[in-house]
Amino acid sequence: MDYYSGAPEPTDYNFDDNGNVPKGNRFFKNYSFFVLLGIAAVIILFIVIFLFTSKNSAPEYNKKDSNSYLESLVVFGGRLNTSFDSKTFKYEVEATSSNYITFECEVASKKSKVEGCKDSIEVKPGEVVEHNIKVTAEDGNITRYYFKITKSKEETEIIPGGIIGDNV
Repeated sequence: MDYYSGAPEPTDYNFDDNGNVPKGNRFFKNYSFFVLLGIAAVIILFIVIFLFTSKNSAPEYNKKDSNSYLESLVVFGGRLNTSFDSKTFKYEVEATSSNYITFECEVASKKSKVEGCKDSIEVKPGEVVEHNIKVTAEDGNITRYYFKITKSKEETEIIPGGIIGDNV
C-alpha cells in the first residue's frame, strides 16, 4: 500500500485476467444490493404486521362515560307488564295493593345521574298516570324510560256473611 496517496496497490484487488471479480466473490459484490433489499423487505413486513396487530389507539384519560342505562328497576305497589330490560324504554304498570307506586332504580354507570326514581306516585282507581325516569350519562347522553300506570276500579269488598256494612 502506498502510504502517501492512500490508495491500495493494484495487487490488493482480486480480479481475474479479464478484469472481472472471480465467481467465488460475485455474490457478495454484485448481489449485495438484493440482499439488502431482502432484509429491508423483511423489516418492512414486520413493521406492517406490528401496526395492524397492535392497539394503535392512545389511552383516553379524559373520555367521559356515555352509559345512560338503568341496571335494574323494581316497582313497589305494582307490577310491570314485562320483565325489565335496560334497552326497553316503554312499560305499563298495574297498581296492585295500594294507591301509590314507587320505583327503585340502579344505574349501570356510577357516573350517571337519575331522575324519577324513589318518587311516590299516587294512582286513583280508574285513573291513568304517566311517569318517566331520566338517566343522564357523564357525557350528557340521555335515556328515558316511560311508564303508563293504571289502577283498575275498586270492586266492592265481599266478606263471608255479606257485604261490608250489611247487618245480617
